[in-house]
Amino acid sequence: MKGKTFAMIKPSCLAFAPEVEVEMKLSGLEIVDSKMVTLSTSQAEEFYAEHESKPFFCSLVTMLSSAPVMVYELEGYDAIRKWRDLIGPTNPSKGERSQLRRRYANAEAYLAGSPDNGFHGSANPEDAERELGLMKKWGILE
Repeated sequence: MKGKTFAMIKPSCLAFAPEVEVEMKLSGLEIVDSKMVTLSTSQAEEFYAEHESKPFFCSLVTMLSSAPVMVYELEGYDAIRKWRDLIGPTNPSKGERSQLRRRYANAEAYLAGSPDNGFHGSANPEDAERELGLMKKWGILE
């Protein structure tokens, strides 16, 4: 089923955006819209609100609002699964060598407590709708 998802390249992997975009397209995902942006602290807090009670929340918000990120609206057959398969597991060191987090993210920094694992992908259709809705509400994506 054709669907949409939200994708983000976080600050530590932003330099790899051109290579990542090629991978997106090769996997069958269409880039409907994209933009480089630096999120405000309040935007980062709202984006990751589900993690507010977790000990890493403050460092996650700081990381996400400290430097530019690249955000995308992606579309394609089984878009959520395709993007999440492409980026790999949350812990970059547990991914396959072909997955983006394993190739580009700093696994040592992540294991040492950094919240930056290089990429974000919506976990399910409800999250994709919410995350894309936030980007549209803030005027980042159309």
